[in-house]
Amino acid sequence: MTKKDELVGILEEMAVLMELADLNAFKTKAIQNGARILDKSTIDVEAAASDSLMATQAGLGKGIQEILREFVQSGRVAEHERLKTLVPEGVLSLTKLRGVGAKKAKALHEQLDINSIGELEYACRENRLIELKGFGVKTQAAILQSIETWNSAQGRLLQHRALRMSEELQGEFQFAGASRIHVGGQLQRACEVIEELCFVCLVEHPHKFAEVFGAPVHQHSMRFHRDGVAVLVVLSSEENWAVDCFRASCAESFLREFEHRYELKPVAHEEQIFSQHKLSVISAELREDPALIEEAKHHTIPELVRNEDMRGMLHIHTHWSDGVHTIREMALEAKRLGFEYIAVCDHSKTAFYANGLSVDRVYMQHEEIDKLNEENLGIRILKGIESDILSDGSLDYDEAVLERFDMIVASVHSAFQLSKEAQTERIIRAIRSPYTTIVGHPTGRLLLSRKGYELDIEAILEAAAEHGTIIELNANPHRFDLDWRWHRRAVELGVRIGINPDSHQAPALAEVFLGVGIARKGMLRSSDVINTLGLNDFLTYCAQLKARKQA
Repeated sequence: MTKKDELVGILEEMAVLMELADLNAFKTKAIQNGARILDKSTIDVEAAASDSLMATQAGLGKGIQEILREFVQSGRVAEHERLKTLVPEGVLSLTKLRGVGAKKAKALHEQLDINSIGELEYACRENRLIELKGFGVKTQAAILQSIETWNSAQGRLLQHRALRMSEELQGEFQFAGASRIHVGGQLQRACEVIEELCFVCLVEHPHKFAEVFGAPVHQHSMRFHRDGVAVLVVLSSEENWAVDCFRASCAESFLREFEHRYELKPVAHEEQIFSQHKLSVISAELREDPALIEEAKHHTIPELVRNEDMRGMLHIHTHWSDGVHTIREMALEAKRLGFEYIAVCDHSKTAFYANGLSVDRVYMQHEEIDKLNEENLGIRILKGIESDILSDGSLDYDEAVLERFDMIVASVHSAFQLSKEAQTERIIRAIRSPYTTIVGHPTGRLLLSRKGYELDIEAILEAAAEHGTIIELNANPHRFDLDWRWHRRAVELGVRIGINPDSHQAPALAEVFLGVGIARKGMLRSSDVINTLGLNDFLTYCAQLKARKQA
């Protein structure tokens, strides 16, 4: 980047910051014009800094000339740095998206408290921009497309986006002559965020295959980038296929330890790599931690939860709050996916931004659910709610209303800035409530966007174990919360986990299976997951949990 390009970027950002901070419109316009003139000019900024006539002839006014001289002399612009203190950094980042200028970014921040691109995407997925003045359906769709483009350029992908890119690349590999393709790497290990896509391809002519992608072959592999994301392709043979697939599935530290202990010889199937050394099979999701090799030696790795073990679809949203589809449509899609029951958990009244349900609308929704259940759709619809956990730890309705629900997901949606101690105590108070069945997305994180709020997770898990409250593994790929690194500790304490999609539209219900992959990564068994229970057992658990807490 040239000095001129760098200064143009500073000026453009200054103009945006001034708009966001509602500063002098005339001066803002002057900064915008200066950036535009400088960008189109061919002048040397260092020469212009010492030659006012050159700068004037280029069309740069005195104010821009002063900024230019300061920048050349110090490499910085003090006013630029001052302006950055006036606006939250995340709000400025919104303006990096095509179609989101300062005016829209300001509206999103002030009206929806959106402070990052990730939060904006989540709001779009929940249809919160549709009714916002100056936005609407088309604008929301355009912003989502801009976010997709921006995310792709960052070199890191959320799991569901990586899956889409992987499918596209597999088609290209097949077209280029690969007769067999295996998806390995971080995607096979169900990592939350993907920094590199990895494949093993069986090809007859490796160099000819690599030419299609403009990548040289080096030690039987090739590397290239797709939309800013690193791609590694191992070019395998029939003889080495199983071993190459195994290697591609392993994290570097895991593979290094495995190869230190055991020799990898050509085998017909990957399972033989383990059986020939008298080891339990280590599922791909677990091939991160070298310590598990010792567990495999002693056959102490449990049988992990599977997609087909899942029987209940909990925590879904419908058009009653901020979802897209009707209760019937969500139920029938869950049935198609093989589920026996579904719990509608629309937002509660405090979530006004998400069209949360007033008490009257709760009663109306329950009437609709009763009528749908009378139709015998082949799937049971449960009456749930996603109740906001208020700042004092209480839930969002009085007891007479709370008693009407079959189950309740209690979640934090506000007051993220409480101290660690206050936030922890707030959630523990909700855990103690007789009406809290599940604590939703317990840390509040949004991957690649927002860290969770300050929280003592150990204390939360201990409280959940003491009171029998379920902790959610939110399967929305923007969350995957509770983090898999805490799953074994939760199980040690006796906490049950609910793998829930938190879906706002029918196609997203299938994301629950991404959550199963994360649960496997955390070494959860079927018995550790509450929604592997059949309908009657689940309802019994919920009723007994409430009665035990009330007692």
